[in-house]
Amino acid sequence: MSLTLVVLAAGMGSRYGGIKQLQPVGNCGEILMDYSFFDAIRAGFDKIVCVIRKDIESDFCRLVTKKWEKQADIHHVFQEIDMIDKYPRKKPWGTGHAVLCAQEKVNSPFVVINADDFYGATSYTMMANFLKQNPNSFAMVAFELGKTLSKNGSVSRGICSVKNSFLQTVKERSKIFVEDVQQQNELTKDTPVSMNFWGFPPSIFEHIQQLFSKFLAETPNPQQDEFYIPSVIDYLINNKVTDVKVLFSEEQWLGITYPQDLAYVQQQIQQLISSGIFPSPLLH
Repeated sequence: MSLTLVVLAAGMGSRYGGIKQLQPVGNCGEILMDYSFFDAIRAGFDKIVCVIRKDIESDFCRLVTKKWEKQADIHHVFQEIDMIDKYPRKKPWGTGHAVLCAQEKVNSPFVVINADDFYGATSYTMMANFLKQNPNSFAMVAFELGKTLSKNGSVSRGICSVKNSFLQTVKERSKIFVEDVQQQNELTKDTPVSMNFWGFPPSIFEHIQQLFSKFLAETPNPQQDEFYIPSVIDYLINNKVTDVKVLFSEEQWLGITYPQDLAYVQQQIQQLISSGIFPSPLLH
């Protein structure tokens, strides 16, 4: 069965200067996205759809698409801030809208990931196995909060409430520091969090379209407000349209929230290369 990887790469990093999705982290110029592609392909994903902005298309094709076109069926689609004439904006419409932009290229069960996040090989294997066995079901890979924090500042995370391995809620919480999970409070290093790693059947597009139309009609601030995947999931769970299976990953998540995170990410990738998880160079 075909599996598709949908990669959200249109967001502008507000804290990290430049296009952080294209920041080299490997020995031979590899970016985090390259390692995601490598892990996904060896887990059984055979198609990749990248959601990008028009203004990074040439860089993206040169640095990403051309490198992978022999390894997978790879495409890119655009998420533009001016897609809806009625509402002038300065930033994209959010992750929910980004997924919607991939609709025309997706016709199989698919996974959604952030372009600038590293999720680890077993995360892809777990999700691939789940989607192959349950092609019409919804799932999310949850990570341990303690394995997703930055030593260089606070982060925002989707704190998950889980019951009997099914998702109940995802609540966005901002300003989480490493110290917060080292002290006695309601967050622990084991608290499950969403890092935007979702598994969906193509039927979700119909729901996203309906909810995005509702969002546009009702949002008080269409110039600024964003339409997020968790709001879609909350609606589907609360209205008993579907349930969402939670797959628990023990992987160390990696990402570049702050410029100072880059050295740590490069060091962790180097360790994975040294231990034989990844070849270097990644592609020959």
